[in-house]
Amino acid sequence: VVQRRVALVGQVFDLGVPAGQTTVTVTGESVADAVSILTDDQGRFVVAELGEGTYDVSARRELRAALVPRVARLGAGPFAPVRVELSRAARLEGRVADGDGGPIASAIVRLEPALGQGAVRTADVDESGRFAVEGLVLGDYNLAVEAPGFLPAPHELLSLTQSTLYRADITLKKGAAVRGMGVDAAGGPLAHAWVVLDGTDEQGRRVKLSAGVDPRA
Repeated sequence: VVQRRVALVGQVFDLGVPAGQTTVTVTGESVADAVSILTDDQGRFVVAELGEGTYDVSARRELRAALVPRVARLGAGPFAPVRVELSRAARLEGRVADGDGGPIASAIVRLEPALGQGAVRTADVDESGRFAVEGLVLGDYNLAVEAPGFLPAPHELLSLTQSTLYRADITLKKGAAVRGMGVDAAGGPLAHAWVVLDGTDEQGRRVKLSAGVDPRA
């Protein structure tokens, strides 16, 4: 069965004026990874060769952002263009450090919309441990921070209710590595299996980590 291909066509505006050079990101169940493009000088965008489905369309430019959720592209069409209107957005700043206050420049900060609508945002951390994410549509986000050699920070729910500056400082604890080999009853390597570590941290909070088994190991 050949799946019908569809396109998302639209235009981004800021206070009613076409917003050129705006980043538009399309996410949905029919795309494995988010698709991001820049609008033209008139704010227009086209994302072609998509499978039939329902998509979330996010847009951001500097301190302005917007989200148009649940845009359906089912059937043969025709479909009306998607109109995206930018508004004031939030900005998140913070610092990632170890228990001694030292910066963790290898950390990755990840912000995922709590309702699953819109694009996941990530930020690198500089040599001072600082990070910044701007152009955040107002709403709830799950904040996650990871770094090699450290335990992942417990997920934190951030409620961004105003178009202002928010701050989140994260402290990561050093972690140990567990290495081993997964084998079946005959002693052969296990492919496509998962190892789960379930325990508690120093403060009695439950910690659950999982990792895939490398069939080459």
